Amino acid sequence: MPQGPVLDSGTLVISRDGQVVGREEFTVRRGNSSGPDGYTITSAVYYPPSSPRVTFSPVVELGPDSLPVQVQFDIYGDGQSRVYARFGPRRITLRAVRPSGESARELPSTGREIVADDSVFALYAVPPARGARQAIFTRSGAREPVELVDRGRERTTLQGVPRELRHQVLRVGTKEHHLWYDAEGHLMKVEVPAIGLTAERGS
Repeated sequence: MPQGPVLDSGTLVISRDGQVVGREEFTVRRGNSSGPDGYTITSAVYYPPSSPRVTFSPVVELGPDSLPVQVQFDIYGDGQSRVYARFGPRRITLRAVRPSGESARELPSTGREIVADDSVFALYAVPPARGARQAIFTRSGAREPVELVDRGRERTTLQGVPRELRHQVLRVGTKEHHLWYDAEGHLMKVEVPAIGLTAERGS
């Protein structure tokens, strides 16, 4: 595990239609397993937040350009498995390890991917790279086209309190992910209206 300096850490409270359904604890460090440049996001997501029935634990390594290099994604309670993803300029290799055995597959790469998931939100703790073309859902291997729009500073609420934050809209297929960052670039909130989910940084 890379041990570079911590750039950010926190907890996201995950709600569906106003009801708390999960908790995500994450850390962003400088550097990755290849060297001191780039970033590493580690996360643990619990559904429900206490006595969880399902836990997701991804480790996402990004290059200096914020594009993914490799991912390790552990899943517990929803069919235990570990998924590895390695991103190259022409292909993405996915390998899944389950109690029943291993499987591997390759996907074509655009060279401008992001990692996405409908249940994990600290994947955006490092703002997505500009010019990203494709989202890879590493758990399923699904691919969706993406578009990133920076709306600048706009008003929203955080834990019911009005805030002015930097607002980015990440369109993943037909879904919009509204990403909100503070002045230091720390992820404060993610909203996915199509599925009624919101993840807000806790106090």
